[in-house]
Amino acid sequence: MLALFGSHGPRHLTTNSKVVFGVRVALVGAGIIGCAVAYEMSKRGAEVHVYDRGGVGGGATSAAAGVLCPFLSAEYNVLTKLGAASLAMYDDFVGRVQEDADSIIEYARDGTLQVSFGAAATEDLDVARVRHDLNGVKCEVLRAADVLREEPQLNPAVSAGLLIPAHGVVSPLSLTSALRIAATRWNALFRENEPVRDLKSIPAGIRVVTAVSERDYDAAVICAGAWSTLVAVDSATSTGVRPIRGQLLEFSRSPAAARRPIFLGGEYLIPQIEGRLLVGATTEDVGYDEQTTTAGLEALQKVARSIFPHLYGAQPSGIRVGLRPLLPDRLPAVGESARARRLFYATGHYRNGVLLAPLTARILSGLILDDQRTSLLESIDPRRIGI
Repeated sequence: MLALFGSHGPRHLTTNSKVVFGVRVALVGAGIIGCAVAYEMSKRGAEVHVYDRGGVGGGATSAAAGVLCPFLSAEYNVLTKLGAASLAMYDDFVGRVQEDADSIIEYARDGTLQVSFGAAATEDLDVARVRHDLNGVKCEVLRAADVLREEPQLNPAVSAGLLIPAHGVVSPLSLTSALRIAATRWNALFRENEPVRDLKSIPAGIRVVTAVSERDYDAAVICAGAWSTLVAVDSATSTGVRPIRGQLLEFSRSPAAARRPIFLGGEYLIPQIEGRLLVGATTEDVGYDEQTTTAGLEALQKVARSIFPHLYGAQPSGIRVGLRPLLPDRLPAVGESARARRLFYATGHYRNGVLLAPLTARILSGLILDDQRTSLLESIDPRRIGI
């Protein structure tokens, strides 16, 4: 059982990034992406203001499970490359944030276990192992007896499991809270409950207009998740980001223990501190409806019990809901906007916002403060979809 996500300790990433003073940057959105960007930029000396229509860590961040798993699919594509690059940054990222915030982030790199029931599903795990081996990703297929030794309370009908040691999990809320503290210590300013009415193009950059103020910045980043393309730019909204509702079940003191995240197809069980267990997640195309549903609760309970029969009779302590931002090609949009000069986007991360937060922050910090461009930008350029 995972009792506490341990710190890997503070480590410092050596980069060629220089300290930049006098650059004013506005961020629209204070989820995990916005907080990560605020941290990286403010630490380098930029004057950063973060606007949010609600509070820090709301929206999809509040309902995220925090899995750091770029290799769950055996398909190697652009998203896998992005996820692997960001995962490689995580130990250092968490270490720096913990030190700057003087707080502990719930974080572990104990791997993940994908389980199968039935011969066909087990063959799929064998195929995945071969593909991972070819791509240099360490993994191991465990047969039923070994799976049950690893996770004794799993459904005894389990056929096999694929263990990927490089994977991990982080608490999105503890990470976002620490990012906010650390960014504030580097003089970032968070303007909560101050929705942005308009982003206006001006010769020197972007003017941010809210109900209570107008302020000018050298650059602005829209990182408002599912609401990103609804943020007005020169008084016009856009389309592109589609909200996908995800519901997540929580057991506060689960009778079923798990050592690491367990996946069955698209569903998962994630152990948390103090015996809590997260079960997720639904995928619902219902627009901007953030209501929890009885159907979602029942579906997640069924998932939980099919993996851990010990959860029969256990009462969940709550259900979380968030809207994930999805773009048509299922890739994020990070970089310069087609809508205005000195406007940037960091959105469309869908299920991978937590995983991609360090990489997104590093890319935008380099792009805005240094005009530094990487080959990764080509595939995630917001202008490819006209935003």
